[in-house]
Amino acid sequence: MFLLGDDAKIGFQIKSEYDVSEDRFAANVKRQFTEALSHSLTYYLILICAPMTTHKSRISHLINEMLLIENIEFSIYSPNNLVIPFRDKPTITRDELLLRHAVTDDALYYYERGYEHLPEVMDADIERALKQLEEFGDDWWDTEGGIKASNALTAIVQQKQRQQFKTDFYSTLPPEVQERRKLLIGTIADLLEKCRACASWSERSEYKLDPYIERVPEGMILTCPRFLYQS
Repeated sequence: MFLLGDDAKIGFQIKSEYDVSEDRFAANVKRQFTEALSHSLTYYLILICAPMTTHKSRISHLINEMLLIENIEFSIYSPNNLVIPFRDKPTITRDELLLRHAVTDDALYYYERGYEHLPEVMDADIERALKQLEEFGDDWWDTEGGIKASNALTAIVQQKQRQQFKTDFYSTLPPEVQERRKLLIGTIADLLEKCRACASWSERSEYKLDPYIERVPEGMILTCPRFLYQS
């Protein structure tokens, strides 16, 4: 991704949580960084957009390696640094964002949000699980104990996210909105159950589901159920 100006050509490499979770995460970042050097950039930014609670060791290891590179103008930002500009900002209503053309009509209403849109959770339980993972060092994924510690951290974070969602968000919604969400979630759960029963469905399919829905017209999905339910 490039941002072009009158006298500047800035490159961006943006990494999602899925990118960070891949086995060749660090190698992919370095490869794309090297490829970008051929475009005569005036500056280069690497933005890592993934929870530090579950990927701290892997992200820290990459940043330490990238900072050893000299004579090339670039910056790499961890999730903790990326979030700083967005803290304590005034809340802008959806209607105002639509008026400014900052979002489109398909942007989520407040009551449509899920727990992944709420503030990042952190408490003593998560900190203990994080410290247990850090004991295995930057190469925790190479050991059985490190993998177990990572899975334990992920589980406790997701549990706390669900608790926060129910307590701080869902309980504040009007009864009619709660009922609408309940019906929607039931429909989604039914569709996912059918998808996961397919022989071709895999863990990678879970990651592809959201971009598939964004890319494929709704009419095509509704008229071609065999693509979803074929076993």
